[in-house]
Amino acid sequence: MQEQIDERMTEVRSQVLENFDINVQEHLRMTKDTTGTFLNRYEHIFWELTKYMLSKEAVFNDEKHTFVLRTPVANQRTGKYAMLRNTEDAIPYRLSSPLAQHVINSALSLSLSENAEIIFDQQALPMNANLPDYLNGSEGYLVLASLGVSALSDEQYLLFNAFQNDGSPLSQEDCEKLFLNGGLEVQSDNIADDIRQRLQGDVAQHSTAKLKEIDTRNLKFFQQEETRIYQWEHDVIDGIEDEITTLKKNILVAERDARNAQSVAEKLELEKKVEEMKRKRRRLRNELEDREEEVSQQRKKMITELEQRMVKATETSNLFVIKFKVK
Repeated sequence: MQEQIDERMTEVRSQVLENFDINVQEHLRMTKDTTGTFLNRYEHIFWELTKYMLSKEAVFNDEKHTFVLRTPVANQRTGKYAMLRNTEDAIPYRLSSPLAQHVINSALSLSLSENAEIIFDQQALPMNANLPDYLNGSEGYLVLASLGVSALSDEQYLLFNAFQNDGSPLSQEDCEKLFLNGGLEVQSDNIADDIRQRLQGDVAQHSTAKLKEIDTRNLKFFQQEETRIYQWEHDVIDGIEDEITTLKKNILVAERDARNAQSVAEKLELEKKVEEMKRKRRRLRNELEDREEEVSQQRKKMITELEQRMVKATETSNLFVIKFKVK
């Protein structure tokens, strides 16, 4: 009975998940580990890309997200491959695997038409990437650009820019959602130069905004690191300085008392006390110098890392420009 209940619960969770928009699915973090069928948006894109690139060499099962490679590709053996971790009797298919890298590199080397049109169909794929109402039945133009940034490490960003025929723009998120839907490529008339110029201008603005975002992110890191060093500096150094100040006052009092001593024994005891406090003060001063040097090294390290994080070079290139329609 319990086994039947568990199976039913799994089935219900899967059905509920399938009816959620992709944003809700990811927000709820209902992953493939618990449902056995869910792919997030990036895995979904990777899966569809694999289907396209290996359409002649493999047979695909969309329900289980597995495929059987019938012809050796990139020196990889034939057999059953699976994206889901809980699939038995299958070779794991991950982004880092040689077969996946072959698929991605082959896709990047494809020659793309300069005047293509894509008709997006929201019902063509099971992925629930619900488009906003304003895009239903819309037409327009879209460009996907690659922004390469050389800084602490090389980074790459994919920037969408698009507008409808009435001139209203699409957001990055809505452009991404378009490509989570199925689509049909058809030949199109030449895209006019003025449209390409507007798209290119939008790419330039988008790139500038992205670089500003990167700079803001790096500045925030710097400020957080600066605050950490400042707090550490004051916690350590202020404590030592306060202790030195207190010792200085106590030494003055003890020296005064020693000068006014009423007996040799009393003076001797006070002089020893003064000497002991002075030794402690010297140790604290040495420790203060050491801590100040540590703070200085921390600041130098922070400045070096900030310099490394600064954008040193950028490169922007268009991957494709298309006309689009939404069914």
